[in-house]
Amino acid sequence: MSIDTIIFDLGNVIINFDHNIALKKISNYSPKDINQIYKLVFSSVLIEDFEKGLITPQDFFSNLRRTLCLENLDYSEFVPIWNEIFTENKDVSNIIQILKENNFKIILITNVNKLHLDYVKSTFKILNKIDKIIASCEVGIRKPEPQIYQLVQKIADKKASDLIYIDDLVELTEAAKGLGFSVINFDNANQLKNELINYGITCLR
Repeated sequence: MSIDTIIFDLGNVIINFDHNIALKKISNYSPKDINQIYKLVFSSVLIEDFEKGLITPQDFFSNLRRTLCLENLDYSEFVPIWNEIFTENKDVSNIIQILKENNFKIILITNVNKLHLDYVKSTFKILNKIDKIIASCEVGIRKPEPQIYQLVQKIADKKASDLIYIDDLVELTEAAKGLGFSVINFDNANQLKNELINYGITCLR
């Protein structure tokens, strides 16, 4: 095995997020409670369409405004509420920094909507270290659809077994593993470092 390319998930690996931060603020404008809002937003076709880039941010907000009865919330107020839910996992950022200093190629694949993608790219400098970002909203495919893993393999130009894919969601690493990728189920930065060392990445010792 000759590994020089590492594939990271974004959410709750490099950048932590908490949807409840946004939901609590949105609930101030809606007659629905937080649980209802969560189900209507995150258990809906609407969020899938947004993450696949099938609808614009403005269309997403218009649908949300109607569904959640947000008559007193306008788009310019909504955007920061929607976006300001992220914090950087600096221990993982340090791992990426070391990998880059040792000439590893870093690729990111993420299920993400355009508002969140634009926000994290402009806010967190560690993303400037990423060689290629494959975002669902730009390619029209979401994990665990096999096409997104096949796309990253094509971009990396490597055998699947020579690519390490890191994700916090087991169903997403399992999908990659089923296509032949080497995988790490992310829990924390120390565990990640140790598992990468076990794959022979000695620069992290």
